[in-house]
Amino acid sequence: MVNDRHADVDRWLIDSATEELSRDPRDLGVLYERAGAYINVGELENAIDDLNTAVQLIDAEQDQEPKALFLTLRAETQEPLGNREEAVKDYTEIIGLGDHETSVFFRRAYCYRELGAYQDALNDLDVYIQKEPSDTIALFNRGLVHLALDETTEAFEDFDEVVRRDAKFDGAIRNRGVCQYWRGAYSAAIKDLEETITTHPDDHIALYFRGVSYSQIGEYQRAVDDFTDVIKLGHSSYKLLIERSGVFRSLGETSKSLADIEAAVGLDPGDAVGYVARAEIYLDLGDIHKAMEDFSQGILLDPEDRYAYIFRAGIYFDLGMF
Repeated sequence: MVNDRHADVDRWLIDSATEELSRDPRDLGVLYERAGAYINVGELENAIDDLNTAVQLIDAEQDQEPKALFLTLRAETQEPLGNREEAVKDYTEIIGLGDHETSVFFRRAYCYRELGAYQDALNDLDVYIQKEPSDTIALFNRGLVHLALDETTEAFEDFDEVVRRDAKFDGAIRNRGVCQYWRGAYSAAIKDLEETITTHPDDHIALYFRGVSYSQIGEYQRAVDDFTDVIKLGHSSYKLLIERSGVFRSLGETSKSLADIEAAVGLDPGDAVGYVARAEIYLDLGDIHKAMEDFSQGILLDPEDRYAYIFRAGIYFDLGMF
């Protein structure tokens, strides 16, 4: 009922502002008010139209003083529409105007991260954190960006600091564990991931990385159990099937290993890794002809795979094909 009353108020504001703008379409205050009301009722495209009109009026009058206010609201409206490149342009212009809140760097960093421009995101987060060092959310986000850039030591440091500040910060202990895995600290990774799984048993990312950590220390059955749980949770993938196939092979369960690799190749028949892995299983089974076919297909897809060449050369030798 309260939300309905708020919506009614916003509708009244839109109608009232529309009437005023029919008399004076250059009234920036009314345009801003109507844009805000449009945002409140979910009509984001209409809000963008009003904000575009306002920015054009400001540019025409060469009065930059109110521009940052309109650009900020437009950028924040572009984000939920998925127009992050446009949002970045607005945030960049706001920064160029000079009079802005520090949070603009955080918002632009978020857009850059969503666009995959991780170095740009990192630069903005560095600026923001230097000015707002107590912002734990920004620190967590910088850890994510470092991780995306494969800067695992820096990512670990950020996540470790987040955990030190707030051990219950969602995702911090898990991500610290992921960093530990990439740094080769498998036992430490398992400890962090175990803690995450205890409180969030459906966290498929934690289960996956605990699985690969178990695999690295030879705990193959535990790795299989974790990978299987990930699949049960509905997160099967090419990479996961490749991993579980390899662990089954280490356990000597060749038929299960072959079944997983067959499923993986079916998911991504254009990737060389699946064919090379299946060729190795065929060698285990003594089927050198199928192995040679798969090594050849792997080489066709990835001519740089020296490993596949070496194995295929060995088969040629065994067959007397010198």
